[in-house]
Amino acid sequence: MTIEQKTPWFDKKGWVVFWFIFFFPVGLYGLIKSTTISPIWKMIIIILIAIIIFAPRTNNNSASTDRTNSNTSADTAETVDTAVPELPTATPELKPTENREQAKIACNAWLQEATLIISDLQAGEISRARARHTKMFEGDICDNQANIVIGMAIKAYEENEVAKAEKYTRIALSLMDEIAQKYK
Repeated sequence: MTIEQKTPWFDKKGWVVFWFIFFFPVGLYGLIKSTTISPIWKMIIIILIAIIIFAPRTNNNSASTDRTNSNTSADTAETVDTAVPELPTATPELKPTENREQAKIACNAWLQEATLIISDLQAGEISRARARHTKMFEGDICDNQANIVIGMAIKAYEENEVAKAEKYTRIALSLMDEIAQKYK
């Protein structure tokens, strides 16, 4: 008399794939328990899943969101997208209604104000930096990307996330250097 050994479901690749698609937690358990799937493939699949789950999401509407948040009352909690912004590939463009000299004057004034905001942040004057940043929305904004990154740095400082705030500050300074080079 022979004893027939039954193969567990997690050693059948088809069932593991099925459960992965229709009920992820069971499929993940099957992947980990499986003896028929090589450890290298297990690691590759788990790493891909981790990348998909923990990948930062970018928000293309963050400029309008930040502008909307700046117009809310001071006691309302503001939300700022904390994803690392993509650096612009092109230099800032002139607005069509401005000539070169007007753009240069406006951007130099904007750069001076942005520099003061960064100085306030580095000195720990977060409320003053927030007030200056809110005021910047009332005038011309030379570069939306830099303006958003400055707002993200302020928010990170407010939340005591110093490493993240310093990273955003470095990105903002880099963007500001590019703008300054264009309008010399």
